[in-house]
Formats: sequence, structure tokens, C-alpha cells
Amino acid sequence: MFDENGMVQLRTETMDPVNAEDEYSGTELEPANIAVRAEIFEGFTGMVHVTIEENGGVQREIDLDSSVFFEWNLSVNSGNYRLKSVEATQNDQKYVAEFDNNYKNLPEQGLIIMKIKVKNELVEAVQTEKKQNKTDQQNNIQNPEKSDSGIKNTEVVTTVKKTGQKTGIIIGGLSFLGAAMWLLYRKFHRKK
Repeated sequence: MFDENGMVQLRTETMDPVNAEDEYSGTELEPANIAVRAEIFEGFTGMVHVTIEENGGVQREIDLDSSVFFEWNLSVNSGNYRLKSVEATQNDQKYVAEFDNNYKNLPEQGLIIMKIKVKNELVEAVQTEKKQNKTDQQNNIQNPEKSDSGIKNTEVVTTVKKTGQKTGIIIGGLSFLGAAMWLLYRKFHRKK
């Protein structure tokens, strides 16, 4: 106890000096790393623009090009991260970029590698092809005899039949496997 002037009035124990480093516990998180790696096709000299998102909504953007060998290491806090978007461009042309956009857990001092594959396919060409396939399917429904793409209705039916046959074979195989497992189960449980 101390009096008004700061003089010790009552002492109950001795105060030993404490090493501050022994008692210190930091509140900062240890940084972790996200390694972004882009696999490109031969001849690609453009830019890969990447948006990385933390599950709380915080986003970081990076640009990969030949000056960094299409690689980047990003120091972040632990959490859940994903590749939100990837855009590969060269000479005003957009190329198809394949990547996993699921969240990945990154622990403290951890490392996750996020891979991107830039394909030698133009995005516009892929979108046009998808639109053409959709138009072809609509034409087959409207005009079953022959569509603009030259596919006859009988060819479409044959394709459906072949797919149905494959599905039937798979279901039959699974049924056989299930029956065999049931017989083994019953055989071993009778002996006990």
C-alpha cells in the first residue's frame, strides 16, 4: 500500500524483476503466403490479371506477365482465400483461363499454391461456339427433320440411345457389385 505521497506503507511480498520477453504474447498473426502460378501456352506474351478474394470480401489484385515469369507470392494473414477471377489478355484479345475458384484454407505461416492455366483459345471464339451449339439445339427442337447445322433428328436419337446404353451398363454393374457385397455381408454374419 502507498500513502498520498507515494511512500510504501505496507509491503506483503518482494517484487522480483520480470523479463518482459518471457511475458510477452503477440497479438499479430504470423503472415502466410499465397503462391499464384500461371501456366501459359507457347508464344503468350500478354498479361494475366488475377483477383484473389478472402472469404470476408477483401480483394487483392495482381498482374502476372513475363517480367515476373507469370508467378507471384502474396503475403497475407491466415484465412480462406480463392481466385475470384482471372483474365488473360494479349493484343486486345482475351484467352481462356482455367482455375479453381473454390475457397482454400490458409493457416498461419502456411502456404497454398493457386494454379492458373492459360489456353490457346480465344474467349470470344468459345462463347460464339457455345451460342452456336445452343442455336443448333433450338433448331433441332423446332425442326426435327433437319437443322441449319446439318444434323438429322435420327442422328440425335442415335446419340441419345448410345448414351442411354452406357448409363444402363453402368447401373447394371453397380447393381451387380451391390448384390455381391450383400451376399458377402450375409455370409460372414451367419458364421458369427
